[in-house]
Amino acid sequence: MQTEIVPLNTTTTPNSSCAERESSSTQQRVSVIIATLNESENIRRCLASIKRQNYPDIEVIVVDAESTDDTRLVAEQFGATVLLNRQRVQDVGKMLGLKAATGDVILLMDADNALVGNDYISRAVAALELHQDAFAIESTYKQGPQMTSWNVYLTELLHISDPVSWLVSCPPSVWNCKGVERCTPTGAWPLGSNGFFFRRKDLVAAGILEQDRFEDCAVALEVAEKLKCERWLRIPGCGVQHYHTVAPRDFIAKRKRQAFHYLRYRDEVRHRWEAQKPRMSVLWACLYCMSVAAPVATALWKTIRTGRKEWLWHPLACLCNVLGLGLGVVTYASMLHELALGSMPGPTDVFEASLQPNRLPDLQPHHLPDPASALAAAA
Repeated sequence: MQTEIVPLNTTTTPNSSCAERESSSTQQRVSVIIATLNESENIRRCLASIKRQNYPDIEVIVVDAESTDDTRLVAEQFGATVLLNRQRVQDVGKMLGLKAATGDVILLMDADNALVGNDYISRAVAALELHQDAFAIESTYKQGPQMTSWNVYLTELLHISDPVSWLVSCPPSVWNCKGVERCTPTGAWPLGSNGFFFRRKDLVAAGILEQDRFEDCAVALEVAEKLKCERWLRIPGCGVQHYHTVAPRDFIAKRKRQAFHYLRYRDEVRHRWEAQKPRMSVLWACLYCMSVAAPVATALWKTIRTGRKEWLWHPLACLCNVLGLGLGVVTYASMLHELALGSMPGPTDVFEASLQPNRLPDLQPHHLPDPASALAAAA
């Protein structure tokens, strides 16, 4: 049913430390929150993966930014609660969904995600109960049957979905405990979206529901800081298939929109993941990407070392990454200029929503470039 949302009041009392939290012996409801905008091609796969879960108590909330395609219709066909996000900003949509959620566990997904493992939610809820000293569960990216080799490279191999972030980030320290991977940070690492589980009470304790927007990585850092918990979990064998982009053109458009969004809200976000002891600065990462020689050498070394030919996309992806970020900066500067002149054609939220890349039709799955063509494209 399509409805307008009224924020809910919360009265949970904050806890001072994650080590003090007690587990619950009752069945916990899981609320899955998905913010959408023209995602009819993806949302069906996403909702079908949720429908296959063997967990008995799941509510699905789709917060739609006034899509012009069949996104809301598909969501209603799967029995999801559909809310309208008239502000059309994804972060606002996630917060609207969070405030409407009734679950004890919150699962944040994007429409281009599909859960891997029919028991993923069951295992995640059990892990959160057992490991009270961890503040969340992170999903790792898995290869999907409909993915192009470009998509596989960005998600399964990079895990972070763009070369600049991959260069800036520091993989966490991971060890196994009772069938669960326990992770602690070693430096900058983005968390908070694409199949990320929180306890609702932890979000309440950290004051997240008092905010207007749900900025994924910032929320994860804020929860960890306020609850004095740095540790999070992963479930071996489970994760998400992240149908991020199917081709370079789609990727450039997505990086452009991300850069615009970052610049627009940079003064409002107190926690930035890339500022948490990065492996290198964003500037140095961009210089690496533009050097051509360094990405080519990395691609050849990774291909030989891992046997994964998808790494041959790396040089081209580096150039596309910098191009997309540059276009985002130019677009943001252009918007500021139009605002100064009073010639902005509409609200800035609507303008940002217009930067949503149009979904390209699926390409042939796993079509791999040969080394010569990949390196020629980068040069």
